[in-house]
Amino acid sequence: MLLDKTGHLIHIDFGFMLTDAPGRGLRFETAPFKLSADFVQILGGPDGEGFRRFRNSMVSGMQALNKHSAKIILLVQMVAAAQSDLSCFTGGTKEAVDELKERLCPLGIDRKLSKGDCERYIDQ
Repeated sequence: MLLDKTGHLIHIDFGFMLTDAPGRGLRFETAPFKLSADFVQILGGPDGEGFRRFRNSMVSGMQALNKHSAKIILLVQMVAAAQSDLSCFTGGTKEAVDELKERLCPLGIDRKLSKGDCERYIDQ
């Protein structure tokens, strides 16, 4: 993740976001995203104001990604068609797109994520 000077978080690891996970294909992560106990502590603990703001921001971000998932998936499909040899497609372009769909639309491509859905993912 990249944090810019205005506090925006920017995902810069497209390989990890798609299929090129650390360990070259070893997939140990089962949670939708990684949230360490240290990071929760830095945010003031699970009941802290910082963590509450983080949760609200995560919910907003997850819902925005879900809302625009069709456009994001189309963009990745276009890149994959033109540049299938990129390292982020190591596992295959179809697999990368399918896995991205599952992460952006965990309840299915036609179902939108509610606030409660997002909070359950954060709590995993």
